[in-house]
Amino acid sequence: MRILAVTSWGGACGIANYAEQLRDALPAADPDIEFVPCPDGLDPALAPPYGFDVLWLNYHRGLHSRWTPEVIQ
Repeated sequence: MRILAVTSWGGACGIANYAEQLRDALPAADPDIEFVPCPDGLDPALAPPYGFDVLWLNYHRGLHSRWTPEVIQ
């Protein structure tokens, strides 16, 4: 399974830290899960439109305000 992780990444914040911890823990849960961080995905227009089984939006209103309900549907 391929997961596109739309999240802040590599910074000193709780959202980025949570995403990194999830990425690090997934191989123990299921080694077939590929967790692909997408820091450019803060803008939905820059998120890859296909090639993933799951789009995981690690939502924070201040960072992901462009991910409106209309975009998600």
